Amino acid sequence: AVELGHRAMSLARRDAPHLVGSLLADLAEAHAALGDFTATDACFAEARAAWMGRVESGEELPVPEQLGVMVSEGRVALRTGRLDQAIGLLLAALDLADRTDHREMELELHDLLAVAYKQAGRLTEALEHRERHFALHREIFTDAADLRMRTVRVAHDNENARHLGQITRLTTSGLVADFAHGHADVDAY
Repeated sequence: AVELGHRAMSLARRDAPHLVGSLLADLAEAHAALGDFTATDACFAEARAAWMGRVESGEELPVPEQLGVMVSEGRVALRTGRLDQAIGLLLAALDLADRTDHREMELELHDLLAVAYKQAGRLTEALEHRERHFALHREIFTDAADLRMRTVRVAHDNENARHLGQITRLTTSGLVADFAHGHADVDAY
């Protein structure tokens, strides 16, 4: 994974600089899994430097890219036992996700923060984030269910309108045929 990450980085630097931050975050997590924390920290530092370079050139950073790197850095800090750093990074990411309405990312962040606070022995905050996680999960599920119900209702209404149109067309063509058959001889009146 690390070797592929380095190859992807060389391609991204040349052809897709907007992918550098995300790829560096993935590469940092791969290095962390191998226990190479010096390379992990270097990847995150390079990702932040790449961001600064893009911002200085006038480019606006996409929020999902920022969140991806921030969450990745928080996960690595959590896995390595740097709980205060993990909590700080994850809270900053949660603030950004909340301000920009990235609810799926908020869901993951509340879960990670619940774990981080629990490991830090701060059980009240852990419970608070776990409850927020479940509440947000329920809200997302309810919104998705409502959307599915509206979609089904619209499809049902369209199908009913189509059937009503067919019935009206058949009734009208039958009436026209009956009228034409009954009034074929104009001289009869």
